[in-house]
Amino acid sequence: MSEFNEIDGVVVKSLKQIADYRGSVLHMLRCDEILFNKFGEIYFSEINPGAVKAWKKHKKTNLNLTV
Repeated sequence: MSEFNEIDGVVVKSLKQIADYRGSVLHMLRCDEILFNKFGEIYFSEINPGAVKAWKKHKKTNLNLTV
């Protein structure tokens, strides 16, 4: 766990970086990791200036976020 983990149930994970002269690739999540539950979908979302977006309510969900 990270010293920055302040939310119960949130896991902060360092990403493995593979770098060469062309740039870097970071592994976010692999199917053989303990954090992996199952695959549902991956999507990217944009928020326009001045707009508000909120999550829909789910009874149970797992989110894997990378910033």
